[in-house]
Amino acid sequence: MALHPELNGHIIHISGAPELYWIDGGRARHIADEATYHGVFGGSPQSEAYDGLRSITTGPDVVPGTVLVRPNNWSEIYLIDNKTKRPIPNEQLKGKYQLNGNVHSVPVNAVESIPDGPSFA
Repeated sequence: MALHPELNGHIIHISGAPELYWIDGGRARHIADEATYHGVFGGSPQSEAYDGLRSITTGPDVVPGTVLVRPNNWSEIYLIDNKTKRPIPNEQLKGKYQLNGNVHSVPVNAVESIPDGPSFA
């Protein structure tokens, strides 16, 4: 298995299989369920068949509870992912990673209390 950072942001599946994977940090991350899929990636994210999926190093699942948030009165958006916060630095990167789901407004102190996660490449 290998990392594939050139696929970052892609949502892929094996032909004929229902499981979806998001490529993040070059790793294939299984998307746990449909609610998480639509909540994080929006109503109609693009997914593609990629039969080389088994050759990609796996990463942690995109688990239920993964959300996009914006602290009250801040412009920054964060992906809350596996008990960490990951700032999304700009709209271009947000689009590349297909992070087009609902952005929830939350108290600033709630976001500040979450440890920092890995940066987006």
